[in-house]
Amino acid sequence: MGEELDVPIKEYSPKDDQNTYLKYGLNKVQGWKKAMEDYTIDFAETNPEKFVNVFGIFDGHGGREVPKYLSAHFLEFLQKNTNFQNGKFKEALNETFFELDKSFTTKEAKEELKKYSEELKPSKEQEIKEINNLCGQGEKLNDEELEQIMAFNEVFDPRNIEDANIADFSGATGIILFIGDKNIYIANAGNSRCLVINQKGEVIKQTKDHTMKDEEEKKRVDLARSFNEEEEKKKGEEQQKVEYLDSTRGFGDWEFKGNEWIEQKDQEVSVEPEILEVPAKDVKYLIMGSHGMFENDINDNENDTNKKISEFFCEKLKGDQPYSKIIEEFFEKIISKDKNGNKGLDNMSCVLINLNEDTIGKYIEKKEKELEEKKKKEEEEKKRKKEEEQRKKEEMRKKAEEERKKKEEEKKKAEEQAKEAENKDAAKEGDENKNEIKEEAKDENKNVINEEKKADAKEADDKGEKKE
Repeated sequence: MGEELDVPIKEYSPKDDQNTYLKYGLNKVQGWKKAMEDYTIDFAETNPEKFVNVFGIFDGHGGREVPKYLSAHFLEFLQKNTNFQNGKFKEALNETFFELDKSFTTKEAKEELKKYSEELKPSKEQEIKEINNLCGQGEKLNDEELEQIMAFNEVFDPRNIEDANIADFSGATGIILFIGDKNIYIANAGNSRCLVINQKGEVIKQTKDHTMKDEEEKKRVDLARSFNEEEEKKKGEEQQKVEYLDSTRGFGDWEFKGNEWIEQKDQEVSVEPEILEVPAKDVKYLIMGSHGMFENDINDNENDTNKKISEFFCEKLKGDQPYSKIIEEFFEKIISKDKNGNKGLDNMSCVLINLNEDTIGKYIEKKEKELEEKKKKEEEEKKRKKEEEQRKKEEMRKKAEEERKKKEEEKKKAEEQAKEAENKDAAKEGDENKNEIKEEAKDENKNVINEEKKADAKEADDKGEKKE
């Protein structure tokens, strides 16, 4: 038995919509895979005053729970991001990838994944059909064989472990396209792809696939593995050539992200997105697709594939077909003819976008004018505040100068008063000294007179005695 169905499921999921700034179509198909693990988001703001459009594809592996969770919560995480609210969209996209991936470690996310697992679990009839589809052509299992396989699957399915976190052993790549600024932002973690096409129908930008074929990615993965002795042992003596995952970046797969010695962006499977930033005025069409759309039987190499895909869509866009129908035609063209093919076997999802240059141009012009006016007002306000500050400083300087002069005058006056008081005290002291001298002179004169009187009295007494 293989992983592909005996017959491809070609049930398409078309959607077409438009707003003031763009027209788009979306479609997806399960194809040869036993389950559809691609989930998409498309948000095109209908209010012409709000230029916000977000499209995304989450290509799951190991189960449908992780991509379903991502499609349900990406917009929520993005819109509550502070940088997004402040118009810093590139920073917001980067942070949202990390924050959303970290949320898988929370109790709430684990419970939600478990709930999805129960919802997505096939019925017994569906499971039997899937098992038979995985058999070789013309083969069919009897009831006993079916029961044995189903029992085996039940026992060894890690989802049935009581405390299991489904995001440990399953995950999804993610590619997000944000149109809502003078620049278009494409954030990619994994091997889905987006082609940016100009008015001439030329591919001017494209995202990079994150796989072990890329030297930089291989260096990061090897370095992350070198920190883990167990991973080194897994390689064995022959240095395993088979890699654990096709993609080296993405959400979930926390069994490859538990290295405490390195940062989240440097883990063996990194969720860090590479972000393309392209001026909106240079863009006419955008083609975004999951990995299966670019791994098909028409490609020679990456650049040839991109060129052929862009040529197909640009030619079809000249007509008036719904965009979802164009995508369906492309899927029909590239899907493998049988399950033994080596390409065109995967799930496929695609978003095709046609930008309205006039309305986007007018919006950008309006926003740039608003920004210019805002900047002008801010500069004027800044100038006014500066002048106000200078005026206040000048007033404070004058007031300080007046205070200083007042203090100097008060000091001078106090010194003069002190000197005057000193002079008065000196004069008073001088008068007191003079009075003391006068009094002393008077006392001295009195003493002299008394002495003279005593002398005269004595002399008179002496003369009287002689007469006798």
